[in-house]
Amino acid sequence: MKTTNRPANFVVVLAAILSIWSVTTPVLAQDCPEPIGRLPGDEISTLAVEGHYAYLGSGNTLLVADFSDPHAPSVVGWVDFPEEIDPFGTRVTSVAVSGGYAYVTRGWGGLRVIDVSVPSLPREVASMETSGYPYDVAVEGHYAYVVSGGHANVVTNASLLVFDVSAPSMPALVGTAVGFPGTGHFSAVAVADG
Repeated sequence: MKTTNRPANFVVVLAAILSIWSVTTPVLAQDCPEPIGRLPGDEISTLAVEGHYAYLGSGNTLLVADFSDPHAPSVVGWVDFPEEIDPFGTRVTSVAVSGGYAYVTRGWGGLRVIDVSVPSLPREVASMETSGYPYDVAVEGHYAYVVSGGHANVVTNASLLVFDVSAPSMPALVGTAVGFPGTGHFSAVAVADG
C-alpha cells in the first residue's frame, strides 16, 4: 500500500510567543511538525483562533493577528484595556471567540465583549463585573461561561458565572454556581453540546 503526505495544515501554538507550525499526517519521522512562522513581540498569555485570525492576550491588551500567510503573521488590530491600580495585575487571562465577538477576561477586570467583525478595527461593546478574579471563559451558543475565584492573598470561593450573550452588547448574568468554601478558584472551563 502506498502512503502519501496530505497537504499541510497549520497549528497555532502559544508558548510565551505566537508560533505557527506546519502539520502533516506523520508518515515518517521527518514528517513531524516544524515551525514556519512567529509573531515577535511581548509575552502572550492566552490565545483563541477563528479562521486565519489569532486573538491574543498580551499584558493589558487584546491583539488580533492575521496568519493568512503563516510564514509572516502580523498584528492587524488591538484593544488596550484601562490600567487599574492593582498589585496582583489586570492582565488578559483568557479569550474565546464566537460569532464576530471576542470574550475576554482580565484579572479583576471582569468580562469584556469585543466586536471583532472587522479584525483590523476591534472595539469594546460591553463589560461586566465578575465575582473574584476571572481565570477563563468559554462560549457556546448564546452563553459565555466564566470561572473565577481568589488570587494571590485574596481568598474567595470559586465561582462559575453564566452570561446570556445573545445580545453581545448587553450581556446579562443568568446563573452562578459557587464552589466549596476555601476552594480558592476554578482555573479552566470548557463547554460541550450546549
